[in-house]
Amino acid sequence: FASVMGCAMIGTETWSGDGFLNDEEAINVLIRNLKKVVSYAEKMGVMVGMEPVAGHICKDFVTARRILDEIDSPNLVIIFDPVNVITKDNYQRQSEIINEAFKLCANEIACIHAKDFIIEKNGEKKDESDGFDDDFSEEKQKSIQEDNIQLFTTEQKFPVQQKESNSFTDCWEPQSAS
Repeated sequence: FASVMGCAMIGTETWSGDGFLNDEEAINVLIRNLKKVVSYAEKMGVMVGMEPVAGHICKDFVTARRILDEIDSPNLVIIFDPVNVITKDNYQRQSEIINEAFKLCANEIACIHAKDFIIEKNGEKKDESDGFDDDFSEEKQKSIQEDNIQLFTTEQKFPVQQKESNSFTDCWEPQSAS
């Protein structure tokens, strides 16, 4: 229904697999099923945005590149959210991870999900409010603007609170931080 509503892209994460399948089996199942979705999206004139997430089947940008290559459709694109592939175990390498994402997937990045993160005193990673930190350099931001004319962005505000409303667009509002 995305094209009927005037949406150019639908976005998805790729499920964790919950340990039912090994990594290779899970990737193959994802590719087989995502091919069907992307094929339909092509017919409807809609892009499918895939968002890599650590712990999911598409866990990093190397896996994303493999899936992009195997499906081989201009209608399969990347939702770039580097915070989703940065973990408490690899956050010291965040610049390397971001550079790898651009090296592997720059031409397919169609949406940027802008948020940041912190490592709490207990060592856990916590997603933070909107924006990118200093490791997401002005140079990369300029490159995105120059290379991707049709780029969507979405910002994440924390925390949010659902409120009652009759309007779809009024369903969420930022809640003041305590």
